Amino acid sequence: MVQSRAMIEIALVLITLLGVTALGVLTTILTPRLMTIAGLWVLAAGLLSGLPTGFWYHVVLYRLLARKMALPARSRYRTT
Repeated sequence: MVQSRAMIEIALVLITLLGVTALGVLTTILTPRLMTIAGLWVLAAGLLSGLPTGFWYHVVLYRLLARKMALPARSRYRTT
């Protein structure tokens, strides 16, 4: 079990290094305009997947916490 986990971590590190190397090679091949367009597409994909995921995470977190304890009332203005 421990050996397989170590193998997965090594594979992830190697894949990451390969990806960074490929990105470095691409920057010498592609023009700055194409790299900017590619970066914007990656940004859009990250937002399209990350925003709904983050929202749903907080919905599930609220539901789980509400079952276990009384949550404080939400106030628009905090007075401390």
